[in-house]
Amino acid sequence: MSIKLRYKELKDNRKSLYLDIYIHKKHQYKFLKCHIFSLPRTKEERKHNREVLAFANAKIAELNVELFNNSDIFQVQTTSQQSLLSFILELKNTKTSTESKSSFSSLEHHIKRSLLFNSIEDITIESINKFVQYLLNTIAPNSAKTYYTLFLQFVRFLKSKKYLKNIDLNIVRKIQGVETKRTYLSENEIVLLSKSHCVNENVKKAFLFSCLCGLRFSDINQLQTNNIDYENNHIVLRNKKTSSIQYIPLTESMKVFLNYASNNEFLFTLPDISNVERNLEKWAKVAGIKKKLTFHVARHTFATLLLTKNVDIYTISKLLNHKDLKTTQIYASIIDEKKTNALNTLPIITIPNI
Repeated sequence: MSIKLRYKELKDNRKSLYLDIYIHKKHQYKFLKCHIFSLPRTKEERKHNREVLAFANAKIAELNVELFNNSDIFQVQTTSQQSLLSFILELKNTKTSTESKSSFSSLEHHIKRSLLFNSIEDITIESINKFVQYLLNTIAPNSAKTYYTLFLQFVRFLKSKKYLKNIDLNIVRKIQGVETKRTYLSENEIVLLSKSHCVNENVKKAFLFSCLCGLRFSDINQLQTNNIDYENNHIVLRNKKTSSIQYIPLTESMKVFLNYASNNEFLFTLPDISNVERNLEKWAKVAGIKKKLTFHVARHTFATLLLTKNVDIYTISKLLNHKDLKTTQIYASIIDEKKTNALNTLPIITIPNI
């Protein structure tokens, strides 16, 4: 038996603390109703983290004593539903990114809402196919495909633990996503934004920086001075999941934005994503741009601008850190659209008597 301190990612740069109690070959989770800051940026936040972690470790020590004196003090819930949800939590805790953890939280919501799976034994070919229909009836096709992919990953996870041995995933229904039109900015729109006022200058600088390098919001938000190799003109990022290292060329136009934060540990001090989105919305309105601005748009803009400059698709794929070249090839349709629009600007020529 053991007790381990674990964390659940929350919004606003926080992590909720809970205990993973393993006893009688079962896991039970006990939330401590407190949090720490994921990336403490001030003296007060670092002090808060130390105090909360001290409390959590004291709680672990206290429970270990109780377990030693009375191993039956924790009655592990044996209902199949609790077991099912605890397995989702276990799988979610293997993920390193906040985005992945959030997706599994959404999957858990849909599993509960579908009312199809009260226990592991309820996962059958028939119920999986019904879950496909539930997703398609409830959310957009691409979102349905995303959550269904996570669900199948969860089923494979259960199979790896010797459950669901008779489930053949090759015969379950599939969900086909639909191609969506990617929003991007023109060079003129980028210049227009750079000259327009934004209520949060850090958001403005970070967004324009993303247009120049294609980094995701999560990467830019955690970008630190030690990620910048000025000597070799590179941004160096380590992928937490694969431990691989990504090198992004550091251009002179990018250095302009980094100089603003040369004395800070974090290069951009940004609010939580919901506030970032509100800042971007107001900024676009001031600039007179009707497109909805997001950091995904900045990333799409980076890829599209490179394509218009005749940069090959393989190089762009590497710069975007795509695992599959097919993901990058989606941008090629944008260039086809731009070519068509360009041809449509040519004058209409008419020949008499034809």
